[in-house]
Amino acid sequence: MKHAFLISAHKNYEQLEILIDQLSFGDIYIHVDLKNEPLYLQLQELAKAKDNLIVLKNRIKVNWSGLSIVKAQNRLLKAACDNGSYDYIHNMSGQDLLLMTHDRFDQWFKQNPKSEHIECKPAEFMSWRLRVYSLFRENPKNRTVLLRGIDILLRLVQLPFVRRRAFRNQQIWLGSNWFSITQPAAEYILKVTREESLEMVYEKTACPDEHYYQMILKNSPFSGNINQNTGRYIKWEGGNSPKILTMADYQDLMNSGCIIARKFDLNTDPKIISEITRTYDTVS
Repeated sequence: MKHAFLISAHKNYEQLEILIDQLSFGDIYIHVDLKNEPLYLQLQELAKAKDNLIVLKNRIKVNWSGLSIVKAQNRLLKAACDNGSYDYIHNMSGQDLLLMTHDRFDQWFKQNPKSEHIECKPAEFMSWRLRVYSLFRENPKNRTVLLRGIDILLRLVQLPFVRRRAFRNQQIWLGSNWFSITQPAAEYILKVTREESLEMVYEKTACPDEHYYQMILKNSPFSGNINQNTGRYIKWEGGNSPKILTMADYQDLMNSGCIIARKFDLNTDPKIISEITRTYDTVS
């Protein structure tokens, strides 16, 4: 099978090198946050020695919970679709690691051919993210107590009265933005994005990366192929970000049957990263 790996990166060059080595059997496309020029230059230099590594030049600043995440990921999708023909396109972060050898990775996808592996569920009480206006999501300080407090107050004021026209009569879908989809599905996403000026529609929404792809695919010819099993191991312990995985999680990881895990941090626990890369030699 032919794979394209899309990586959104903003830090940790050494850790990215490890991930890139793991993914040597596929083509790798990386978007580096415009706020980290040294990382971009390091990866550009690395790409000179790796034919399968493409570092996007058309970069933007990416902010947590903002539309910029979707815009960066759409650029990665377009780069992959324009450049090659793939069985699967995988959306990943720079803090992921592969949990399977190349052969087992292929077998995992062959078990469910043509499936679109993306989490997709009714948003229910999270529907406000698309139905009202969020004004600070592209502010780099949007996680501070002050801006989050103002954001919540503005949301509460809007909730009884405001229903954004674009989403007023739609079922709102929600899910993780870490997915593995077929190239036809990726091309459909890009087509709808272009024809409906969809990025503009999602301006001033909250966490659109957890809705954008679900909303498109759930209302598409690919809806019947959606498989909720994304093959990702992600551990939540409260808060807005997943747990940084450590050796305490190693046994759970080994028994998970997942293909990819996150988040890892070389500065927090380098041992688990070395153990996983030692166990799963993807060259074989």
